[in-house]
Amino acid sequence: MTVRLRAAVASSRYGPVEVLHDVNVEVAEGEIVAVLGANGAGKTTLLRTISGVLVKAGAAISLDGEDITRLSAPARVRAGVVHVPEGRRVFADLTVLENLEVPAVARRAADADRRACLERVYDLFPVLAERRGQRASSLSGGQQQMLAVGRGLMSAPRVLMVDEASLGLAPATTDEMFEALARLGAAGLSILLVEQNARASLEIAARAYVLERGGVRLSGRAADLLHDERVASTYLGGHLATTGATGATEG
Repeated sequence: MTVRLRAAVASSRYGPVEVLHDVNVEVAEGEIVAVLGANGAGKTTLLRTISGVLVKAGAAISLDGEDITRLSAPARVRAGVVHVPEGRRVFADLTVLENLEVPAVARRAADADRRACLERVYDLFPVLAERRGQRASSLSGGQQQMLAVGRGLMSAPRVLMVDEASLGLAPATTDEMFEALARLGAAGLSILLVEQNARASLEIAARAYVLERGGVRLSGRAADLLHDERVASTYLGGHLATTGATGATEG
């Protein structure tokens, strides 16, 4: 399978504090890859490093074999690395449609391209089509999260990086969000997913990395990690009936 995104992070820091060290992550074309770990493990820092928002990083980033390490954060978005950050950062005073159109305008998308992207978002999240004329501030938290993901899709990503898509969502909305991400992956979009909801992430991902203290503790097929005793006891809320990983690699 062709590697779409490759990130080799030697070090990433906030001021004098090193958060990540020797982290290597790959996402293949059309693959969903989950990144798991406790709070403070470095998951968000990894996405910020790849997106170029965090500049105090020693990292080599490539997209479809092309080195994008020296590109600025906006240039990485234009290249196709799109980051949906934690926190539903929508434009509250703009309508749903205006929120969605901002990225298309920024990349100077042709009308046909813009319409096709909008239809893709509305097909994925029908409620956004129903409420396209409403201000984003009037949406529920779950709808705002859908809008944030939809806005990321309007940037025409080759890799979509999503940070905590289900944070604070009701169970039904969480299910809807993960179903949408699974559909995107099945349609060929590469997704790097940072999530506290380990079980839901592993159920839709092909592979996963587990970060601990700024490094990769475990990695492997998501199905193997879902049945790994170490992952179950730490991230899935209990122990499994059978122990041992079938294919997970310890970092």
